[in-house]
Amino acid sequence: MMQHRNIAIMYSLYESCKMNDIDFGEYVEDILTRMMNGDDDYRSMIPCYYTPGKKQEKKVA
Repeated sequence: MMQHRNIAIMYSLYESCKMNDIDFGEYVEDILTRMMNGDDDYRSMIPCYYTPGKKQEKKVA
């Protein structure tokens, strides 16, 4: 049953991103990166209030 709940949450986020003209893939990547880095400005992570985080340049070895 938990699997259905997870899918429902992802579809809800996807539709919210569509309604707010946000690229879903970039949104998810940004939000997960910010959360891993300790960002706690959760309001800015909600699709209707979303403000993209600072893009960090990827270092190439």
